[in-house]
Amino acid sequence: MAGGTGPARPADRVGLARYTELGPPDFAGLAAWPALHEVVVRRWSEAEDWHRTRSRAGMLAHPPGTADHSTFVGEIERALGRRSAPFTLEFILLPVRDDKARPIDGTRFLVPERLYDSPAWFDWLRPVVTRLVAG
Repeated sequence: MAGGTGPARPADRVGLARYTELGPPDFAGLAAWPALHEVVVRRWSEAEDWHRTRSRAGMLAHPPGTADHSTFVGEIERALGRRSAPFTLEFILLPVRDDKARPIDGTRFLVPERLYDSPAWFDWLRPVVTRLVAG
């Protein structure tokens, strides 16, 4: 929803639907993880305040890694000796202390920022992308 003006593009509507599924007020997308669901519901207001403070302080430094990811997929394609069919992966970055990515489904993952920002990111990502490229 670029700038919040005009009608939502299809990709924006998909993103909004996914946010609605995982987001407030009921966090229905977390139903598979009851303990996490309970904590998120109970502490959402506190987390929202913390996130706003963090945003204002300029602590959200995750530049899109599109070029690095494209190069990474290209390396896997070359190693497998074939081109990949188009695929989509969605990473929902979470500012948490955890360092383990958790699948929502085969192409959507909850990913801790500390993993995404670390050298271990591509080690974690390699089998996920290899599975999709090998198809």
